[in-house]
Amino acid sequence: MVGGRAPGPPTGVTAVQADSQHVTVSWTPPEDHGTFGIGHYVVQVYSGNSVDPAQAPYGDPVSSTATTQVMPPSGDPWLFDPNFSYAVTVRTVENEARGWGGTSEAVPFQAPRS
Repeated sequence: MVGGRAPGPPTGVTAVQADSQHVTVSWTPPEDHGTFGIGHYVVQVYSGNSVDPAQAPYGDPVSSTATTQVMPPSGDPWLFDPNFSYAVTVRTVENEARGWGGTSEAVPFQAPRS
């Protein structure tokens, strides 16, 4: 971030499996929107036990809404596998893409068994 205060992290993140191809992610926007405000959010899905940004090379940019549906991480067979564990984080991005804001705590979830 260049000059000013970055937005805080989203809170109250939940991840609910919608079906084998989508998980619904919801969150509460941070109280502190930083100096330049929140431009959008980035939702990242991780597979496995490690929440390492290198494992989630992409993130879905989401407008200012606080609910979205996401798909499995790239490299997975485009279905959430009930034999694997997953986690999701939500990050704030400043208006005009000035820089990253805060990142939520990782929220684990697992695909339901059929």
